[in-house]
Amino acid sequence: MKKIFLLAFGFFAGFLQAQIKPEGLTAADLYAKIEQKNTPSFVVLWNPNCDIANDILARYQDIIQIYGSHIDIYTVAITNMDDLLCDMSQQIGLNYPLYYIGGDQTISLRVRKEQFEAEFLKLIHRNETEFSQLYIHSLDQVVYDNELEIDYTKLEALLPHSS
Repeated sequence: MKKIFLLAFGFFAGFLQAQIKPEGLTAADLYAKIEQKNTPSFVVLWNPNCDIANDILARYQDIIQIYGSHIDIYTVAITNMDDLLCDMSQQIGLNYPLYYIGGDQTISLRVRKEQFEAEFLKLIHRNETEFSQLYIHSLDQVVYDNELEIDYTKLEALLPHSS
């Protein structure tokens, strides 16, 4: 009986350890990831420091489950607290890479967010200075959106079409 308990405990501890740690991203990092994978991508900036953050992350989890096998999904949190993202993903059972705005943490989060948006949009040759969501077919074919609600029609358009 002890062996079964120890085996179960070891498995559980290994499972917790295997959780994906959130990664800080700069605009150049995000651009490189998208360029390297060369697959359609959905990028969304979101605030995990609000009252409904778990609900928002659960909605992204649904999107990941539905579209994640065909689209790379980058949920980029506007926060300095990667442990908050770990806790939230653990609470809802999400095992998918999460990101947060990286860079120099001595600079205010608001300024880093503005820099991140402006730098990424400059890298993809867009004239806008901010965004909430990007629907990316390829780095030269990007649909920009500054709405807070996800446009499922735009997500569907990223899926490969059957012949």
